[in-house]
Amino acid sequence: YQRRVHGDFLIGAGGESEPAMRLLPLLVVALLGFVGCVGASKDFKGLKSLANINKYQLESGGFVSVLGDAEPSLESTAAGLFLASLYGIRTYVNMDNAARYIQSLENGDFGFSNRHNLASDLNSVLNAVVSFHHIGDATHNSKNLFTFINSLWNANDSLFANQAGDAGSIKATADAFQTLELISELQNPALAATIQKVKALLSKSLNAEKNGFSFKGSSLSPLAQNYYGVVVGSLVGFEFANPQNWVNYISEFQLADRAVSGFGGFRSSKDGVVSAEASSQAIASIFALKAVDKFRNVAAFGTYISNVDEFPTIESIAAIHRAFAQTPYFKEYLSLTPLYQSADGNMVPEGALIVEGTSVRPALRVLFFDALPFGGQNVEVSVTLPGKPKPDVVRLPWNLEAQAYVADQFLPTAGVRGNAVFAFSVTCNVATIGQLVFTEIDERPVGLNVGLSKSVTSGGKDLTDGESVTLGTDFKFEVDLSNKTDSSILQGDFSVELSVTDSSKNTVHSASVSLAAGVSSISFEYSLKSATVVPGPLAFAFGVRQGAALHSVATETYDFTVPLVATKVTFDKDAKALKLGDDFKVSMEPAAFPDMRTVQPYDEKALSNLKFSMEVSSPKGVSLQSVAGTVQKNKVVFATSVPFQLSQIGAHVISFNYIPAVGTPIKLLSYDSKFSELYEDGALNYTVRANLQFAKAAKTVPSGSYKYGDKINLEFALTDTVSNKAIAPVGAEVGQASIAVALRSSAGVLSSVHEKAALSNGQFSVSWAVSPNARSGAGSLVVLLYDVDGNAVTINNEAGKPASYDITVAGKISSEIDSRVLPAASESLFVVKFHLSCEKAALADAVLSSSVEAPNGEVTVYPVASGENGAYEISWNLPNARAASGTYKVSVFRDGDSGEALFTHDVEFHQSFASVLGNLRTQLVAAALLCAVFVWLSLKKSRITKTGSSSSKKGN
Repeated sequence: YQRRVHGDFLIGAGGESEPAMRLLPLLVVALLGFVGCVGASKDFKGLKSLANINKYQLESGGFVSVLGDAEPSLESTAAGLFLASLYGIRTYVNMDNAARYIQSLENGDFGFSNRHNLASDLNSVLNAVVSFHHIGDATHNSKNLFTFINSLWNANDSLFANQAGDAGSIKATADAFQTLELISELQNPALAATIQKVKALLSKSLNAEKNGFSFKGSSLSPLAQNYYGVVVGSLVGFEFANPQNWVNYISEFQLADRAVSGFGGFRSSKDGVVSAEASSQAIASIFALKAVDKFRNVAAFGTYISNVDEFPTIESIAAIHRAFAQTPYFKEYLSLTPLYQSADGNMVPEGALIVEGTSVRPALRVLFFDALPFGGQNVEVSVTLPGKPKPDVVRLPWNLEAQAYVADQFLPTAGVRGNAVFAFSVTCNVATIGQLVFTEIDERPVGLNVGLSKSVTSGGKDLTDGESVTLGTDFKFEVDLSNKTDSSILQGDFSVELSVTDSSKNTVHSASVSLAAGVSSISFEYSLKSATVVPGPLAFAFGVRQGAALHSVATETYDFTVPLVATKVTFDKDAKALKLGDDFKVSMEPAAFPDMRTVQPYDEKALSNLKFSMEVSSPKGVSLQSVAGTVQKNKVVFATSVPFQLSQIGAHVISFNYIPAVGTPIKLLSYDSKFSELYEDGALNYTVRANLQFAKAAKTVPSGSYKYGDKINLEFALTDTVSNKAIAPVGAEVGQASIAVALRSSAGVLSSVHEKAALSNGQFSVSWAVSPNARSGAGSLVVLLYDVDGNAVTINNEAGKPASYDITVAGKISSEIDSRVLPAASESLFVVKFHLSCEKAALADAVLSSSVEAPNGEVTVYPVASGENGAYEISWNLPNARAASGTYKVSVFRDGDSGEALFTHDVEFHQSFASVLGNLRTQLVAAALLCAVFVWLSLKKSRITKTGSSSSKKGN
């Protein structure tokens, strides 16, 4: 499959064409493989259902609703054919049999029935006409169909009826007008009065807000009534005032609760259950209103269609894919890849030059979901060649063998030089959805082939491809020009140019060779000596200049390395006395440092095209801020302010990066211009001073005794007395500073477990359950700032003293332990489960570790997994060959405890007879094999010895 998509697609070049049905297993594999490997953002679980579409079709040609059903229906057949039409996989179902089956359902009244031996109905007529369109047969007897449809008009209800004798309904009316549009009878003058009556009924059926329909006496759901009303209105010219209001009404049926299954899908009523049918009707309504761009919750619906994967019927499969096709996401799942084949059968590599004189024919590979060939559509390409005022439009028919759209004709490029533009368009018409157009524009250079011979040397040494280049490197190039008919071009009305650009896109060297009078060779030389060249990718671009146009460009790129340094670093304010909210500036002069001794500053001209950033981080390297620099003459200035955030308090390390136009950022070394040496890491820094203090304490902590698990609540507001500003609570996510409470023992040891504060009514709020990791006895609950590196900083109370509350941790931690060993043939699983509690109150979120001492004295450390309601678990596997019988001593420790276990537990293990036998069996088998080898070698040696003896006797 991959060879046919990506390789040669000339008919005859790759063997005989394969019948469509033989390609179906490949389709299934591609689809299922895709579903299993794509990421969440591109995963569409409903794709799996397409792989089984042919299984829904019976030999009669009709489709069944559920796999295994014996009797097909027209409704199910229309659904199956819709999917085949939408995804261009008509060849994977039997269209001829489907057409015969549908025709067999036509009755003498010119209508169609859903199954054999049933009366005709309007919905079946619509399904029949739609199905014929999917098959590609739009030749209906429109006069007969018009007669049948018109016979079902119910003047009393001003609506069409589904069957003769039925009351009129908005659904049947929608079916009628959709069918009339498909058979081109909607503009029939005989319908003029009918349409006016229907429009009048629609006006009467508007809801109070005039943004939805509700039809008197209808048994349909609210969403379905509105859907069919919108469909009818869009076909008869009803004016929908303010489409946004209509979309808002439809959106009320969308499930907005992320916690509920079906999030993003639609319900038939506002308190109903999400379904594929309701979702399809909602999106189709918005689509008919031509207001998809006004649907604000399309992302949520995208989540729904990505995750729904249970479809009870083929009708529900079609419904969800119909909705999918009417959203902006549909085009995102379609990839269009231009391909070009030369007359000799070779493929032009992707993005490569088309050599002048080469005849090429364009092709287009179109895939849905990166796996499903989208065939059978109307595809063409508009080709605009350089020097030609009008484009040529070439049709690309579907090539079954290549699984791509391939032009029948080759396009000549003799005398063509410049960029050719290939504008591909894929147009498909899907009944009930309309025309879908997908485009892809590919610009390909056409011109001379530029061949390069090169010599790159540094210090007398030849450099190989991939080696970095440094100052002092010499480059020599020989350029060979050719086209399809001339292997060496040395004369013409053009010149060959060389442009050398560094990573800033600055041109550091250029040269030109004119071929007007002819030359014996085309050569260029360049020595990398300038100190103004910045490190990173160094590109050598060779191109043909013909008049004002440059074409036929070939590029060689090298990685230029030279150390950069930031010199003369200065702060405009005292770097040790900054406070929250302060504005300040840092300046530095960038320079090259080629030999790690000599500083070579960049001049003003060289700096003008360069970009730099100042990176601010914590002492341990947590990134806090990136500031873009501004070039001012021969230096770079970084103007910034200290954000009013907790993470900005304390010491900060600064460094500088050069930001190339191509390539990755390059860090500058920090250079001490006063002492002419490099700074040590972290030496460039500044400090933000702050003194955090309670502004008020709305709720304090009463002194007293608290047992494990008791809740302690504290609320407070903070102010910084240095900047005299209030501190707003910030997020406590990983990597950010946070306010928290922790327990400090009477010995001054701070618990390793702390509780972060949250925002509550504009204040910091902490609800701390006395942690199982807290040491029992007297201690104090302290309020601290944990900076981004995890360091604890004291926070003061209203009186300016450390915020601390004396408490006593009381109670005893109890443990309920259950252990077991689960032996298997080759290894045994040890499981220790336990619950922690204090006076029957579960203790959760303890930070624990464990050690296991085996019967032989070997000690191994294992992690402790925590669950809900104070549940914890330790487990480990041991191969039976290593699992000694005896007592395994399990010790559980609290984080921060020094040697004393929270509890210990013994696990008894004895090898089972089966395990022993299994080990013995393995050893016996090994011994038997060794014995067999020994016997075989002995016998072979014996035979050799006997043969030798016999030979000796004969010789004697």
